[in-house]
Amino acid sequence: MNLAPAATGKVERSTNEVVPAIQRIPAAKSEAMVQIGAYKACATFIRLARAKGYAGNFYNVSLVGTQALSDELGAMARGVAVS
Repeated sequence: MNLAPAATGKVERSTNEVVPAIQRIPAAKSEAMVQIGAYKACATFIRLARAKGYAGNFYNVSLVGTQALSDELGAMARGVAVS
């Protein structure tokens, strides 16, 4: 389909410093975000994105730690899928 991401952002491995990525991505107004990372960084990103008004879905690969991510987000896990 020759589609390209609306925006991309990186979070350094083994950190939860998501602010640089969060400043770029929600501005793209995408319907969904794909995350590949550890649960803490992904949860932090989701919380900050929601606080900025992002209402789209988040898709994570299974290495995120499904239960840990769910426990970390609580009710905010709505709209988060894990493969």
